Amino acid sequence: MNHSRAHASLLILAIAVLLVVAAVNFYMRQKVSVSVDHAVLARDIVFAEEQNVANELGLSQTYQSTIAARVRLHSLFIPADKAVELIEALEGIGTQTGATVSLASIDADNLDASPPGTIGSVNVQVSVAGSWSAAMRALKLVETLPYPMTIGTVSLESSGAGASAKRDWQIAFSIKAPIIKQ
Repeated sequence: MNHSRAHASLLILAIAVLLVVAAVNFYMRQKVSVSVDHAVLARDIVFAEEQNVANELGLSQTYQSTIAARVRLHSLFIPADKAVELIEALEGIGTQTGATVSLASIDADNLDASPPGTIGSVNVQVSVAGSWSAAMRALKLVETLPYPMTIGTVSLESSGAGASAKRDWQIAFSIKAPIIKQ
């Protein structure tokens, strides 16, 4: 009987050790699993941050490389509040050239209620009357005004007949200038 009891106590001890080892093994597997999950999450966060830094660097380079183009972009439009200056410049050409300059019609987009960055246009019908040299000088001055604009639909007429008679010339043209709300 003593022999059975010794075997039974060894068996109980072996089962207890087995249960402790199994519990420690389960605990360690859980800890390793959680550690691996944290490591994978940390790796993903680091990768995402590296991507963000690379994207930020790319955006910064694009921003720096487009500075000149963005500055030039503003020169392609007349600020909406400066459209009157264009009209005044057109009207002032007559006094500089000796020709009669009249603005037959002015049509400007109203950008007052528009958000900044809205693009519109000013359309002007111009009529110039005077001698050939005055009319041509007026047209040349219009072309060299420091405003971005397109001249279109130019018509030229003369009054007076014969070679000795003094002729008056009339030039009519349209101007379209882009404006932007700032």
